[in-house]
Amino acid sequence: MNMFMKKRTIQSLPISMQSLFNILSHLPFLALILLCSHSHTIFSAAKVTSVSAGGSHTLLLKQNGSNPGSLWTVGLNANGQLGDGTNVDKNLPLEIVSSGITAISAGENHSLYLKSDGSLWAMGLNSSGQLGDGTTVQRNTAVPVTVGGIAVSGVTAISAGGNHSLYIESDGSLWAMGLNSSGQLGDGNTANLSIPYKVEANGVTAIAAGAMHSLYIKNGKLWAMGENGDGQLGDSTVWDRSRPILVPGIEGTITDIVAGSNQSFYVRQNGIWAMGDNVDGQLGIGDGVDKNVSVQIPNSTNAIVSSGSAHSMLLKTDGSLWSAGKNTNGQLGIGSTTNNNDFEDFPVKAYFLKIDPTPSNGVGSITGSETNFAYGASASVTASPSNGYVFNSWTGDLSSTSSSYSFTVTQDFTFTPTFSQDNADDDNDSLSNYLESLSSFTDPSKPDSDGDGFTDFEEYSTAGLNSDVNDSAIRNLFLTKEQSAEAAGKLAGIALVESSPSSYSLFTQAQIDSEQQSGKTAGIALVTSNPSGYSLFTQAQKDSAQQSGETAGIALVMSNPSSYSLYTQSDLNSSSSQGYSLGFSDGNASGIAYVQANPAKYNFLTDAERNASYDLGYAAGLAEAEASALGEAQAKLAMENLSSLTYLEQIRNQSFPHTDGWYFQPNLGWLWTNRSTFPFIYRQATDQQSEGWLYFSELKEQQLKPLYDYNSNGWISISGN
Repeated sequence: MNMFMKKRTIQSLPISMQSLFNILSHLPFLALILLCSHSHTIFSAAKVTSVSAGGSHTLLLKQNGSNPGSLWTVGLNANGQLGDGTNVDKNLPLEIVSSGITAISAGENHSLYLKSDGSLWAMGLNSSGQLGDGTTVQRNTAVPVTVGGIAVSGVTAISAGGNHSLYIESDGSLWAMGLNSSGQLGDGNTANLSIPYKVEANGVTAIAAGAMHSLYIKNGKLWAMGENGDGQLGDSTVWDRSRPILVPGIEGTITDIVAGSNQSFYVRQNGIWAMGDNVDGQLGIGDGVDKNVSVQIPNSTNAIVSSGSAHSMLLKTDGSLWSAGKNTNGQLGIGSTTNNNDFEDFPVKAYFLKIDPTPSNGVGSITGSETNFAYGASASVTASPSNGYVFNSWTGDLSSTSSSYSFTVTQDFTFTPTFSQDNADDDNDSLSNYLESLSSFTDPSKPDSDGDGFTDFEEYSTAGLNSDVNDSAIRNLFLTKEQSAEAAGKLAGIALVESSPSSYSLFTQAQIDSEQQSGKTAGIALVTSNPSGYSLFTQAQKDSAQQSGETAGIALVMSNPSSYSLYTQSDLNSSSSQGYSLGFSDGNASGIAYVQANPAKYNFLTDAERNASYDLGYAAGLAEAEASALGEAQAKLAMENLSSLTYLEQIRNQSFPHTDGWYFQPNLGWLWTNRSTFPFIYRQATDQQSEGWLYFSELKEQQLKPLYDYNSNGWISISGN
């Protein structure tokens, strides 16, 4: 197969990411479905702690009280991937292992699970040896992964890819098995392996298996191997790699990795970086162009990413969920089936609003026809009471006494409007609005609905009266009695009050005015006869006392001015001037003498001294920087399994880059080097020249002729001249 051809043999693969449950535990049921890259349903349960989606099957990890780790499976079972001993599909989860499971991972058509004792078990399709039991026999019950006939132990992490599998042991070693057509097992070949192969001896902390490529973290660096037709290895090429390569150009420490079908993601302190297949915009960076060098996803610091066949999900720390990529089945969860190539364009509508339960004496409604919203979206609810009831408050996840309430969506909300009887009496007929709602013939806005002179309350409360029948004849009879009773009452009341006017404070106005005038006169006479008792000094007395106080105060201050700091302005000016002059003179002389005695402390170097110091520092810094840069560059190239020579050729696109061992260089012949001898290169003898050693230099002055030939004791170019 041409290595530049796009490979689309795998249409789906499992979600692979660190702390996937951290996403799921903050998202509602729909969001859980959206995170899966396949068209089957994930069944939610209160005690589900982890989930992994395969090609068309699902693995669930449950916690059963104090005994965690039961394995449940559901979905396609044609290859036995559910591990129940049959090949019959299941549409409800079935318990396979009751306890002791610590990790699960679903591949395209096979499944892996890890037990608490460190043993690794596999089931399902095994045509490429992906189950690691030394055979290619399909298994519908789990078998242990073995090496040399002995079950592996001490396993700490697992990842199932398209048709290959990866795992890490407690010593940090990385093992791979299964399909190897693109070199995804990293053994330098493309033959499938049914027995696990040790890729790395130690230092591996995380793994991620894609459709036909593999990623792992070693010592905080990103390594990759396998299919690279879409640039998913991020090494700036589209060449498959059958041995692990250190992905170049990444600074800092890698903390997590995620492999989609043909795309890859890694996490650094400053965010998430993406590379590989981007035809459907699944990298979420704003275009549909494949990337063979990683690019940063904007605003992804501390975010979590998950990737499926051709779409990806990004969960930010504020709880907002974003999606990008293919959307033909609505898998992006944005309310349409339109593809999206930018995570920041459309948030996933992963949060739900629900009125529960619906009360019988009123209704609550959510703005618009939708009940699911994106994080940060604006929403509002409205409560409408039934006739005869009034709104009280919202209860549940929303607490408000406003019948129309607007808020920002930050989580799932379930709330209930509460109503009570409307006991107000809007028409003042002594019958509450609620009671009038029970009658078909009264109106809460009319005190006498039938206009017969009786209020609705009178007709509602009195036998023989009907609020829907005009009872004016009876009303006239009652009215006559009321009028005669009112007249008799008035006469009796007047007679009672007039017989004892003082009991009812019925004085005449003349009497009131007379008493008020008498009180005023008596009060004035009392105050005038004793003015000092009421502080009623005359103005002349007040002025005289004030003048006496001022005169005494001025005399006291003038007789003792120093006690009150009453210097004249000329005194103050003279004193300040003299003190300032003396202080300035003393300070100036002392400061000049001190600085002159310590010139170095104040950087008072001569121009000659300063120039000499600059020259020495610059030369030393330049030499140190060149040495450091040269050493760092050579070390990085060696770690990348490249010599400087072949690395330079790769940059200039002059030839295919080589790894360890022998390779042919035009005009120079067969050359050999490895990490331990680099940058020394051995040249095999030819008819024109004898065998010998070359040395590769990266010094600027040797850019045109970077190779030193120890046979001729001279510098030569890449082409041998």
